[in-house]
Amino acid sequence: MFGAPFDTGTWEGVTDTYYAGVGGELTWLLISIVLCVVALIGGAIHEGRAYKKAERNNIDL
Repeated sequence: MFGAPFDTGTWEGVTDTYYAGVGGELTWLLISIVLCVVALIGGAIHEGRAYKKAERNNIDL
């Protein structure tokens, strides 16, 4: 069994809580925050360029 913290291969006799991601939550939280900020900045840049292009082409927004 992949990533199982016990050797029996079944859940029989397991009494503790097992969570494979313990201790790594902060890392993944920071990664997700950075990705959201990158997406926001990228979207703002794209929209700015699109509006400038539309103004140059006299497209009514």
